[in-house]
Amino acid sequence: MVLIMFVSFSLSRTVVAGAMAEERFRALVETTADWVWEVDRNLTYSYCSPQVKEMLGYEPQELIGKSPLYLMPRRKPSA
Repeated sequence: MVLIMFVSFSLSRTVVAGAMAEERFRALVETTADWVWEVDRNLTYSYCSPQVKEMLGYEPQELIGKSPLYLMPRRKPSA
């Protein structure tokens, strides 16, 4: 019984510590002057910080699920 309570308490502390670390990281990322992004294994944006609006004119939600190539200017065909 004591071992189960200790494991449960230890796991709860780990979850709380992880949530606090994630909250601190998110606050840092969302208040920095730089644009921060994350791509998934398909190389599509899974996170874009709010600074993308100021830097590129896109709302973060507009880029989620899109490839970074979406931001590249289209090349005009040569004549």
